[in-house]
Amino acid sequence: MSAIEFTPDELDVRFARAKHLRPSAEAPLTGEAIANEIAKKYGVTLDELRTRRRFKHLTDARKEIYRALLDLGWTTAAVGEFVGVDHSTVHKVLKYQPRGGK
Repeated sequence: MSAIEFTPDELDVRFARAKHLRPSAEAPLTGEAIANEIAKKYGVTLDELRTRRRFKHLTDARKEIYRALLDLGWTTAAVGEFVGVDHSTVHKVLKYQPRGGK
């Protein structure tokens, strides 16, 4: 199995969305950091996002986390494990959410 290779332009596009989520230039871009920044944006906690509640502000925040982590190269299984849902949930949610849409 070969590694996935991207051109520099493709990498710029893939990571451009995640760059603004970095808390500071020195801080590493981790799943936890991304999720915390998105949670702050929606006025919720990471623990709230990991519940099964389906309020719109929570589902919108989850979708944004799914997309941001997948853009960083995470698998749907890894994203699902991080958020506390099955990988098929991540896939199904994003299947009906085009890139850049809500």
